[in-house]
Amino acid sequence: MRQIIERMKIQSPLGVEECVTVMKSATVKDSLFGTMFLNSGTIICKFSGNNFRLRQKRSYGNSFGPYFYGKLKPTMTGTEISGEFRIHPFVLAFTAFWFGGVILIGGIMAFTSLAQLVTGHYDHAKNANPLVGIFVPLIMVIFGIALVKFGKWLGRSEEAKMTSLLQELFSAKKVPFAATFTQPSSPQKISMVVPILFFASLGLLSFVSSFTGISSYQTTASSEPVPHAVTVIAYYHDQWGRWLASANGIFLCFMAYGIWTRLYLVWKLGFVLIALSAVEFIFTILFDPNAFPHVSGMPFFVFTIFMSAGAMAVGAFWAVWWYKRKDYFTE
Repeated sequence: MRQIIERMKIQSPLGVEECVTVMKSATVKDSLFGTMFLNSGTIICKFSGNNFRLRQKRSYGNSFGPYFYGKLKPTMTGTEISGEFRIHPFVLAFTAFWFGGVILIGGIMAFTSLAQLVTGHYDHAKNANPLVGIFVPLIMVIFGIALVKFGKWLGRSEEAKMTSLLQELFSAKKVPFAATFTQPSSPQKISMVVPILFFASLGLLSFVSSFTGISSYQTTASSEPVPHAVTVIAYYHDQWGRWLASANGIFLCFMAYGIWTRLYLVWKLGFVLIALSAVEFIFTILFDPNAFPHVSGMPFFVFTIFMSAGAMAVGAFWAVWWYKRKDYFTE
């Protein structure tokens, strides 16, 4: 079996229209009802301009099965065929929403249960066990990861078949050109999953905040003689706060989607977001000094300079890290 390559790039001397003709002759056109009765294993293709999508007809359900999203780009010597394997965008959005909900709600549940376990303040009469609140979210996250991994494992043969098809259609045996395949390094692929989940989770949190009207939620352990958990919930004063939370959620989800689809615009917006975050942090220090506890006896201006320099250093670090991911995105 040939090696499965998640990203690939082929240089062909054929024109774009010729490549489209070759692709359509070797596949079946995708349609809502026309593919229902095809044999399992048939490769189905859908074109939208110079962009195309490949998938394999399967006899079983697998929401995490691979799709190949490709693009035909005219060059001076012919056509560049590039693309990558991804799951369906709807499945990606639902998975991000599900994981975000589990991490958000489960995180609050686990933190509250941990505080109850440490302080010993929970309802013994109702046989409440804080360990349930700690381990249930963890089990749900593990189950979700295992489900995604299992779906990708089931679809490994589909990736191999679609890769082989592209190699055979545009190999040196058909036309005299060299096909080159590229695959991003594993650390880079893994590192981009983190910001995708980060932005998706923050976007979900912003939507929950907008719908519920809760602007902040904090649970701490009381220092009173009888220790117990204290929960402080703050709400928005007007509808503008909710609208801003919704707009923030849309923007963050767009960032997550853009990273997943490698939008070049999102790469540029990342620098804007990093800069605005650093500026917001510095303004908070200047105009709301009580938001950050500082060392007793330290002059305020020294504390402000120290924290501002730290914010700029952190912003510079992430700007450099983000700049090095330029090759991940597609212009």
